Amino acid sequence: MSVMIITKREVMKLAGELTQLPEVIDIVKSDKHFNNMFMEKDPKEYLKRALWYGYIANHVAYAVNYEEQPVIDYEYWGEDEPEKVDINDKSKIIEIKSDLGSLRYNMATNNGTIFLQKEYLNLIDNVYQHLNTKYKQKHYIY
Repeated sequence: MSVMIITKREVMKLAGELTQLPEVIDIVKSDKHFNNMFMEKDPKEYLKRALWYGYIANHVAYAVNYEEQPVIDYEYWGEDEPEKVDINDKSKIIEIKSDLGSLRYNMATNNGTIFLQKEYLNLIDNVYQHLNTKYKQKHYIY
């Protein structure tokens, strides 16, 4: 197991894509932590915040694993218009699922330590599990 740096641009792109999927927004709206929060009532912003913290967790895991200090761009991203996602394009949603899985995998150190609040981790896991269940990839053995 190794940790790879996920760039801020990659996480911003992922956030922009995920927030366009109605089924993902429904998962956020049903999230217990989201519903108990006083400050954030926009499910898209809440998901972006979870992914933002995932970006930070990825960099911390990298620093702990390799004893290097990666540069973290702490400026929270703004309102860049994300590329439009065709919600009927199964291959695109599988790509989004894969990118989310990559972020999730790379938030952990080699010994499995994750530097992310459990509520945000649970949300990321729930979204990934939903997409993974609904959009299974076919694997061919030759």
